[in-house]
Amino acid sequence: ALELVRAYLKTKRVKRLDFSNNPIGDSATVEITRLLENSDAIEEIDFHSIGMQDKGALELAKLAKKNRSISSVEI
Repeated sequence: ALELVRAYLKTKRVKRLDFSNNPIGDSATVEITRLLENSDAIEEIDFHSIGMQDKGALELAKLAKKNRSISSVEI
């Protein structure tokens, strides 16, 4: 998942990332949110049914404060 995110961020064409229904859990969620901190390309993220717990949710909240280009997050 992380390599895909890195590749998408380089293209600047992808506006939405959908990880829904994939059990990536907290550790991958944390890494993904850190990769997205400085991205202005991604506007929507779907983290529905991924097994996110408190740590991932906390990092997602931090991302929402740091990255204003993300207008929609589904959890």
